Amino acid sequence: MEPGNWLTLIGIFLAVETTLITAIWGFAWWLSKKFNNIYGKIQTTLDLMISKLEYHEQHDDKRFSELNNGLWMLRVEQAAGKKCSPSPQEI
Repeated sequence: MEPGNWLTLIGIFLAVETTLITAIWGFAWWLSKKFNNIYGKIQTTLDLMISKLEYHEQHDDKRFSELNNGLWMLRVEQAAGKKCSPSPQEI
């Protein structure tokens, strides 16, 4: 091959390589922007879900504590009624 043909071949190779690298870099940059948008939406959704779960957990804790307190009050009243009230024989 003549030296001119080699230079043409090298020029074509460099042009194709530069085009491919630029295209891949551009595609990677475009994808990174898309994934950043998706990650932002996922993070927003997770934050919303966590806040709703915390809200419901607080209300569940409140309801369960009220239920537990009510059960204790029933137990105390029942225990007090058995021990403090006079038996029929004492009347």
